[in-house]
Amino acid sequence: MKRLKSRVNDKNLFEMRTIGSKFLIAFVISLIFFNAISINMSFYFLVLIILWVTVWINNKMSGNIKLYDALVVVSMGNLSSIIALQVIGNFEITTMDFALGSICCLVILIVWLRSCNLDSKKDQQSKPVELLKKRRQDLNRLIRYLGIFEIIALNGRWGTGKTLLVSELKNNPEIKDKYEVIEIDVLACDLNELLLILVKEIDNLLYRNRIISRYSNKLKEFFGSNTVLRQLQSLIIDNNQSYSESIKGLQKELLSLEKDVLIIYEDIDRINDVDTIKKLFSINEKLSNERIKIIYQFHEENLKNMGFSDAYLEKYLPFKVNVTESDFFETIRFILNDKNVDKNLLKIDDFYFLKKEFQQNKSTVLSENFNMGIEVYSEFRSLPFRKVKNFFAELMDTLNHNNFNEYKETVIAFYLIKHFIPSIYEELNIEEGLLENIKFVVAGRFYSLSKLIELKKLDKLWTYQLEKIFDVEENRTKCGVLSIFCYENIEVQAGIAPEKQGQGVLEESPRMIKQKNSNEKKDRIIWHLLAAGKSEYTDYENSGKKLVENVLKKPEEKRIMAFKEFEKELYSLEENEVDNRSINYFFCPFFLELFKACRTILDGEHYVKELVDLYFDIEEIKSINKEVIRTLNYSLLPDTDAYVHILKKFNQLEIIGNLNGYECFVTFINKYLCEALSNLGFINIHRHFIFDSGIIREMKEYFIKDLNKIKDEINKLQSDMHNFTSSTEIEADISTINKFVEKLIAIIKFPNEISVLKNPFKIEAKMESRLVNQEEYDRLRILLKNENDKARKEIIKSYRSGRITPYEINKLRIAENE
Repeated sequence: MKRLKSRVNDKNLFEMRTIGSKFLIAFVISLIFFNAISINMSFYFLVLIILWVTVWINNKMSGNIKLYDALVVVSMGNLSSIIALQVIGNFEITTMDFALGSICCLVILIVWLRSCNLDSKKDQQSKPVELLKKRRQDLNRLIRYLGIFEIIALNGRWGTGKTLLVSELKNNPEIKDKYEVIEIDVLACDLNELLLILVKEIDNLLYRNRIISRYSNKLKEFFGSNTVLRQLQSLIIDNNQSYSESIKGLQKELLSLEKDVLIIYEDIDRINDVDTIKKLFSINEKLSNERIKIIYQFHEENLKNMGFSDAYLEKYLPFKVNVTESDFFETIRFILNDKNVDKNLLKIDDFYFLKKEFQQNKSTVLSENFNMGIEVYSEFRSLPFRKVKNFFAELMDTLNHNNFNEYKETVIAFYLIKHFIPSIYEELNIEEGLLENIKFVVAGRFYSLSKLIELKKLDKLWTYQLEKIFDVEENRTKCGVLSIFCYENIEVQAGIAPEKQGQGVLEESPRMIKQKNSNEKKDRIIWHLLAAGKSEYTDYENSGKKLVENVLKKPEEKRIMAFKEFEKELYSLEENEVDNRSINYFFCPFFLELFKACRTILDGEHYVKELVDLYFDIEEIKSINKEVIRTLNYSLLPDTDAYVHILKKFNQLEIIGNLNGYECFVTFINKYLCEALSNLGFINIHRHFIFDSGIIREMKEYFIKDLNKIKDEINKLQSDMHNFTSSTEIEADISTINKFVEKLIAIIKFPNEISVLKNPFKIEAKMESRLVNQEEYDRLRILLKNENDKARKEIIKSYRSGRITPYEINKLRIAENE
C-alpha cells in the first residue's frame, strides 16, 4: 500500500486532473449508453474480458504503462456507471452477470496493480546521472545566474555536454520547485513554425495550470495559424489585440502562475534562417523578466559565421556561460567509473600510450627512419564529451566481441581516427595497409611513408627537404597518427640485391618475425574494423592455428595424413574467399615457414614436440644440413621436455659436412646452448661462449675450446646431480645435452664443408614434379597398369571434361612405356 500511496503522491496535479477527466467522461458516456440501450450484461462483461485479454496478448505491459493506465481508468468509469444504474434501480444483475462482472473487475485490478509495480520499479531503476567535476561547477554557476539574469547564453562547441548540463539543470530539485520548464528542441521542430511552436508550448503550460490564454490565439494568427476552432474561440474571448499587446498580455498570464517560467532552446545555431533567429531573439526579449527566464544553447562561433556581430549578440545574449571543455583522459576516466567497466577488459592505463610523454618513449618515426632530430606526436586534449562517449561505446563493443587484448592500443588508435580525425579515416581502405593508405603531400604529389624512406635510402631525399615536408600541418597530423600505431622496423628493399632479400627471409631473427607479424596484425585489425568480413588474423597466425587444430592435435598415427590434407588446403587457398594467403612459398622451405607461424600463436609452445616429430617424419630428415639448422632455429623452447626432445632427434642425425661457413649455425649454437641452458636453469655458459654472430670458419679452434669448457661444466653438473639425487631422469637429460655438445664439436671438426648451392632458393623436388591435375593423373596411371583398354577411354573422357591436359597425357604415355 505504501508503494501505491507513493505513486499517487508522486502524480502532479495536472496528471490527476487528466485521470479524473477521463474517468468522468467514461462514466457519463457509459451512463447514457446503458440507460438508453438494453444490453445483455453477461455478454457485455464477456466481451470486455476478451478485449482485455487481446490487449494483453498484443501489447507488452512494461512498454505500454500509459496505455494500460488509460484503459484502467476508462474501464473503471464504465463499471462505475453500471454500479450507479444498479443503485438507482435501472439494472437487474443476475448471478451470471455478477460472476462475469467480478472477473472483469479482478482483471482490471490485477492490471492496475501490475502497472503500479512496474512504474515504481522504473523509478527505482533510474539512477541520477553522475557529472564530471567541471560539469558540476558549470551547473552551479548556471543555477546562480538564473537567480540573477533574465537571458542566459550557454556557449559551447557541439558535443561538449550542453544538453546533459541542461538536463541536469531541469532535474535539479531547486529548479523543479521554482520553475515551470518549457524546452524547445530546434532539431525536432519544423523551423518554419518555430515561433508558433513556442506559443503553443506556452499555451499548453497555461492550460495545465487551468488558465485559458486570451492572447495565445492572436499570436498564433500572427505566426500563420488560423483554424476554425480558433475562430470559434474568438467569439467567446476578446481577440482584437495588437502584436505588442499580445506579447505583453501573454507575459502577464505567465506571471499569474505560482512558479516562475524557464524557457530553454537547444542549439539555436543549427537554425539556418537568420531571420527566424532574429524573430526568436526579439519575442524572447519582450517575454523575459525577473520571473520568466530564457536559456539559449549555442556555439558563439557558428552565430558569428552566420553574420551576427558582437554588438548584436551582446544586446540579445547579454550574459554568457561557457561550458568548460573536458580533458580526453578525464572524460575516459569518468566514463570507466560511471559504467563500472571490468579492468581486465579496459582501464585508464590502456589509454596512456596517447599521452605525449609516452609517445616520446615509443614513437620514433622521423628519428628512426630519417635520422631527423625532431618528432611529431598526436595530442588528444579537449575533445567533445558526446564524441568521446560515442568513441568509447564503439570501442567497448569491439573489445567485448573480439580478443584484441594484445593489440588493444591498435583498436583504440583506430577508433580515435574514426571519431576525431575523419579526414584520415576517409583515406583508409581494405586493399592496403595503413603505411600505404596514409599519403604525404610533397609538391602536389602523394607519397607513402615507406616510399619516403626508400627515397631517403637512395639519397634522393635530403634532410632539409624532409623538414619542409613535415612542416606542413596536414603531413604533421598524418605523421602523428602513424606514431600512435607504433609500426616496428618498417622494411624497405631499396638497394638490396634480390639474393640478399631472399637470404633475409630464410634467416630472419625471431625478433624480426615478431615485428613483421605485429605490423601485419595491426593492418589486419584495421581492415577487420573497417569491414567485419576481413580476417583479423595474419597469414602466419591463420596457418599456425590451422596447423595446430587440423594436424598437431590429431593422434600421432593420423598426423601425416592430416598434414597432407592441410598442405593441400593451404596450397589451394582461394585468397578472395578466405581473406588469407598461403605461406607455402616456392622459394622457401615449407616447414621453415610453419615453424615461424607457430611462433605467432598463443598456444604454439604447447605443440613443439609434435611439430618437430612431424618435420622429421615428413621431410625424412636423416642428416644435418643447412636447412635443418635454419628450420630448428625457429623452434620454440618452452621447457626442458621439449628442449631435450629436440636434442635427442638432432643427436641421431648423420654428419655429412661442417657448417663453419654459415651464420645460421652460430645462431643455432647460441640458441641451443647459451640461451637454452641458461633459460632452463642448467648452467650459465655466457662466460664461456662469447660468439653471438658471424661464422666459425676462421675461429674454429676458439669455438672448439669454448665448447669443451661447456662440456666439462656439464659433466661436473651431471656428477653433482648423481651424488645428490641419484635421479636417472635428470642424468638422462644432462647426458643428452652432453652428447649434443659432442655432436656440435664433431660438426665443426668435420673436414669437408657442406657446399653452397648455386640456387639457394631451390624448389622442393615434389613441388617441381607436381602436375596441375596430379590426382587425376595418378588415378589414370593406376588404371593403365591394371585395365589398359578402359584406361584409354577414361583418358579421353577426362580430356573432354578438362580434368587432364595433353602434356599430362603424354607423361602417361611415357610412364606406360617405361
